[in-house]
Amino acid sequence: MQTTFKIWETNRKLHLAFLEKYTLEQLNKIPEGFKNNLIWNIGHIITTQQGLIYRLSGLPVMISKEFHNKYKYGSVQHKPQHKKKLTK
Repeated sequence: MQTTFKIWETNRKLHLAFLEKYTLEQLNKIPEGFKNNLIWNIGHIITTQQGLIYRLSGLPVMISKEFHNKYKYGSVQHKPQHKKKLTK
């Protein structure tokens, strides 16, 4: 079980480091031919992880319903995110 938590922690640190490498403008840009930006992709990773680890284990998830709906499979990024929202 310790290994699972270490993998989870390492992944979160890698995602944070990834986000810190880009400007807010770069993170918000939706590349041609794609439906979502980098921010959406990280949010989707977090939403998926919460579902796989917590929900499927019968435990309450640690994200809001709003966050889940915003980044769940099939959702689309409609408006740019602001720095204030990213740091919450």
